[in-house]
Amino acid sequence: MSTYNVEKYVSEAIESVLKQSFSDFEFIIVNDGFTDDTLSIIRSFKDERIKLIENKHDFIESLNLGMKAATGKYIARMDADDIMHIDRLRIEQAILEENPDITVCTSWISPFGEGIPKGTVNRTISGIVKSPLLHLLRNNLFFNPTSMMRSNFVRKTN
Repeated sequence: MSTYNVEKYVSEAIESVLKQSFSDFEFIIVNDGFTDDTLSIIRSFKDERIKLIENKHDFIESLNLGMKAATGKYIARMDADDIMHIDRLRIEQAILEENPDITVCTSWISPFGEGIPKGTVNRTISGIVKSPLLHLLRNNLFFNPTSMMRSNFVRKTN
């Protein structure tokens, strides 16, 4: 999770990760050069799974630093202004374990916040996607805060 000036949201985002029904994970948070109170909020959480990495403000570099620091079998993306469903990691990890030919797993999102109508759900397609690159060319197939991928794929393809 890369963080940049998200003091308003980051506490709830961190809590949603730490309360996952699947608890065997490392939680890498990258300081993307924030200038607000985000750092003290992150440091207020005392959980051995949290690993904080410092970086200058460069969003893509911060995401890459976080993925390079990951030591687990899978990498799950999370944004600092989102809330993770309590069973997300358990479900996605199980799907990838049961389907070794799948590289990336993702799900729908339910947008929330000011100005977003209640009940709005963003859906693309469902099930195992044949020719996913063709779908990516037409529209966004993956929502970052719902994506889990095999870390060996990330390391091999950079």
